[in-house]
Amino acid sequence: MTRNYLEKLALEILEQTHHDHADPYDTKNHRLFSISALHTRRLLAEVADVYIGVAAIPCLHATIGEDPMVAIETCGYAAPADNFNGAPSKHPARRRVRLIIVANREGDIGSAIVFSDDPSDPITSAMGSGMLSDKLSEAMQRLELVQSLPLNNPGANLK
Repeated sequence: MTRNYLEKLALEILEQTHHDHADPYDTKNHRLFSISALHTRRLLAEVADVYIGVAAIPCLHATIGEDPMVAIETCGYAAPADNFNGAPSKHPARRRVRLIIVANREGDIGSAIVFSDDPSDPITSAMGSGMLSDKLSEAMQRLELVQSLPLNNPGANLK
C-alpha cells in the first residue's frame, strides 16, 4: 500500500464527510474511523480531544479487528509557519481547516486538508507532518504490536 494510495483515500473521505456536519469547519468532536480493505468506513469514536482519541487506538484493537487503516477527521486552525510563538488559533493570519489523516498499520500516512476560505482547492500529502500525524503513525504501529500479542491472538501457541 503506497503513501499515494493513502493520500487519495484521505481526499475521498474528506469529500464524502463534508456534509456530515452543520459547519464542517467547526465541529464539536473529532471522529476516528476504521477502514476496511474495501474502503468501508466504520465509526470508532467521536472525541473532544483528538490526541486522546488517537492514543486510544491500540485499546480499540478488538473493534478495529483486521481493518488495515484508521482515519481521523478533525478541524481547527492552520497558520503560517513563521516566527509566531502562539497557537495557530491566535495567529493573525489563521485560517479554518478540515483535515483527514489516514494511516495504515505500518504507520504510513496520507492526508487531505481544505481551507474554509477556499473549499474547492483541497491539498493532499503523501507524507504526514506535524504532531497529529506522528501520533497517529505511532498509534497504528502500537495497534499492530498489541494485536500480535499471544493473548489477543486465539490461534497463538501459549507455552
